[in-house]
Formats: sequence, structure tokens, C-alpha cells
Amino acid sequence: MENLYEIHFGTGMYDPNPHPLHKPIEIFASQMLPYFNKAFDEHEPKEFFNVAFPLFDDRFPTATPRQKKFWSMCLILLDGALHSGMFSLPPYMGNWRDEITLEADRRRRRVEWEKRGLGVAPIEHQYIVAFEDDTAAATPHTQT
Repeated sequence: MENLYEIHFGTGMYDPNPHPLHKPIEIFASQMLPYFNKAFDEHEPKEFFNVAFPLFDDRFPTATPRQKKFWSMCLILLDGALHSGMFSLPPYMGNWRDEITLEADRRRRRVEWEKRGLGVAPIEHQYIVAFEDDTAAATPHTQT
């Protein structure tokens, strides 16, 4: 997936020394934009964030609250740029809620990793957990 944020807003706009998570966070915002745009058009941005934040946490468990806000701002800025005509995307015609689930997001990550065609096991957390068993991931870990 392209980093729409970097394409349309450049790099280092807000932070001359960005954190290593910023680029993956920007790409995740780019991936979620069609669903956020649909939710926003349906007057449900709050509902979108309520169900999307667990996906963010699954991908970036070490992210700070500031980085979570950065992701939210990326989405909002990209949506504003989309509506102002800076770029266009085909409208998402489905139900955005069907795509904003842990299972659907992990499925997208698996496909994304496999498209890279490296043939090696993932090394980034967001892809490692995508290959975990979804039922095991949904079960809280308990210490014995």
C-alpha cells in the first residue's frame, strides 16, 4: 500500500526526527482511509475510532498515546485532502464495519506480507501477529 500521507503531505512536516513507527503508522492510516471516509460520510467517525483503535493496538502495542493521536490526525488530514480534491480514491461501497475487525485486518496483513514475496518469516510485530492463530489472539493470556 502506498503511503498517501507521505505522498500528499511530505516527510518531516511535523517532526524533523520521526520515530521509526511513524512511517508504518502513516501507511496504516492510508490503508484505513477508505473505511474511515465511508464512516465519516455516514456520520460515524466516533464509532469508527472505537472499533479501529484495537486494530492499531494489535499492530503497534508499544505505541504511545501521542502516536495513536498521530494516526488519528493522519486519517483526518487524509480525509480532508480527499474531500478537497487533492487526490481521489474509488469510493468504498461495502459496510466499513465488516472490514474493521481484528480478523479482517490480520487477513489483510497476511496478504500484504505474502505479496512482498520475500519467502521469509515476518520480522515486524504487526505482521508476526497477523500469522498467529486468530482464536488464540482473541483469548486473553493468563500466567500459570
